[in-house]
Amino acid sequence: MSLLPPIVPERRSLGHQNTATAGIYLGQRDKPYPNWTEKHLLSVFDRDGEDQDAIWAGFFWRATVPGESFFRRFKPHLLKVAQRESFTRRGHAEPLAGILLAGWSSRDPTTGQRFIADVEMREVLIDGNDDFRSQVLWHLERWSESDERLRSQLSEFLERVWPRHKRARSASVSIRLCNLAFSSVETFSLVADAVIALASKVDQGHLMLPNLRTSDDNIAHHYPKKVLALLSTILPEDVSLWPYGIQNILKTIGEAGSSLRQDGRFVELMRRWNAR
Repeated sequence: MSLLPPIVPERRSLGHQNTATAGIYLGQRDKPYPNWTEKHLLSVFDRDGEDQDAIWAGFFWRATVPGESFFRRFKPHLLKVAQRESFTRRGHAEPLAGILLAGWSSRDPTTGQRFIADVEMREVLIDGNDDFRSQVLWHLERWSESDERLRSQLSEFLERVWPRHKRARSASVSIRLCNLAFSSVETFSLVADAVIALASKVDQGHLMLPNLRTSDDNIAHHYPKKVLALLSTILPEDVSLWPYGIQNILKTIGEAGSSLRQDGRFVELMRRWNAR
């Protein structure tokens, strides 16, 4: 399996040293699992408790993407722990999000199927908390910058996997969606329509659009109509919450052509801006 870059969260001390150490071993890439794995680790996963939590703590502490044998043996348990909001709150959301995304973006060479199916990924995104969903988008943005294979799957992930559920439409998630869309000109062309359909008003948090104001040759210059559509979707009524540099972004859109200056969405944004 082609592995994505290592996941490096903050390191934390481990309790239950023996089971935590077993969890670290569990995360090693493509190592054969000995008989004691079947006897001890799998039996621990059959019941909730401190031993299971310690194994997962060790596994996530190591913070690397596991190999094919892990997904084949332990996927049901990984999906189960991903649905425990209390567990993601303990600081494991970042490595968990990365491992699940790596599993979704890779296929089992023996079956041709994704290690994490579309519906499985969607369910954990719905059941997880905002931090987990934001971490998935953060990994998606970061890895797509250097991984062509994942970048080619961006629109598929957003259109087929990302939930339309209202739980996934928070301001913090919308900010992450915008960060993903505006991360590069190439990325924007791939995901703009999907992000417009998924995002909502950003009425809290800090929305920043640096890639829209870095030069004259930016995303707003290349795709003014889609940028206008996305801004109309995410900008809140309160103009004081609009991102720094928005005036120049609107100017770039207006200079793209008279048809956009007459667009009702552009007219409304300019009305609000001029009335501030």
